[in-house]
Amino acid sequence: MVGKQRIQLDKKQGKHRISCSAGGPKTSQKVPEEKTTVRPWLLALFIYFSVCGSSIFQIMQSIRKGM
Repeated sequence: MVGKQRIQLDKKQGKHRISCSAGGPKTSQKVPEEKTTVRPWLLALFIYFSVCGSSIFQIMQSIRKGM
């Protein structure tokens, strides 16, 4: 009997917590769309140098192995 009462009490408290927290104001702030951490042109520049630099090193390595 004591176990059932405890479970019922826990359910009642849980429902109260859920109903109280759901009605509160939202505290999270929305990040403006204009402000991003990495600009698109900076990302493109990084990718360009990564690809070109990798290809240059690959060409140099193949030239060294051929000679």
